[in-house]
Amino acid sequence: MNRRILFAGLIATLITGSAAIGNVGARAQAGRAGGQAQAEVPRAIRRDVPMTNAIRKAFDAGTRDRTGRPGASYWQLQTDYTINARLDPSKQTITGTESIVLHNNSPQALSSIALRLDHNIFRAQAPHAAPWVPAEVTDGMVVTKLEVNGQTIPAATAGARGAGATPQASVTGLDQTVALITLAAPIASKTSATIDIAWSTKLPGGSNGRNHRMTQRFDDTLFQPTQ
Repeated sequence: MNRRILFAGLIATLITGSAAIGNVGARAQAGRAGGQAQAEVPRAIRRDVPMTNAIRKAFDAGTRDRTGRPGASYWQLQTDYTINARLDPSKQTITGTESIVLHNNSPQALSSIALRLDHNIFRAQAPHAAPWVPAEVTDGMVVTKLEVNGQTIPAATAGARGAGATPQASVTGLDQTVALITLAAPIASKTSATIDIAWSTKLPGGSNGRNHRMTQRFDDTLFQPTQ
C-alpha cells in the first residue's frame, strides 16, 4: 500500500512539473511575441547632428558643402610619377631614377616638400615598435641625386641660416622615413615643379622579420618589395 501511495505521489509530481514547464514555455512565447511587437515600433532617430569645429571650419572655408561633397574651394596636391627601376638579384638591390611633377593646386605658395623614404625603416638607427623588427639591417634608401627644377638640393648644414639670411635650398632627414626639402624659391599657387631623384635600396631578407613588410626577400629567388 505504501508503495502505491509513493508511486501515485511521484506520478502526480511529474504531471504537475509538466504543467509548470508548459506554463513557462507559454510565458516565453508570449514574451517573444511581445518583443516582436515592440521591435515593430519605429525607433526614434536623432536628426540634430552636432556640428563639430572641424565641419564648421570646412563649411566656412568652402572645402565642403552641406551635402558633404567637396566644395568650391576644395583642392589637393597632384603628383605625376615617371619611374625607371631595375633589380640586381646578385646584390638584392633595386636601383632607380624618378621624375615627379608636383602640381601645386593650393591657393598658397609651397615653400617645402615632404619626401617619403620608407625603406629607411631598415636602417640600424631607425626606431622600431617591437615585435615589428627588420629581417635585415640595411643602408635604407640611399639617395644619390636630388634636384628641383634642375637645381641640386644639398643636405642642410648646421647653422647655415641666420637672421636675415637669404633662404637656401636644402634637404634634411635623408636618413629618416620622411625627408623635408626646403625650397629657395617657393612653388607658386597653380604652378608645378619637377623633382628628379636617383636612389638605390637593398631588400631585406631572412627569417627574423616581423610584420609583412619587414621581410622582402626569400633567398635570392623571390623578391616582394612593398610600399
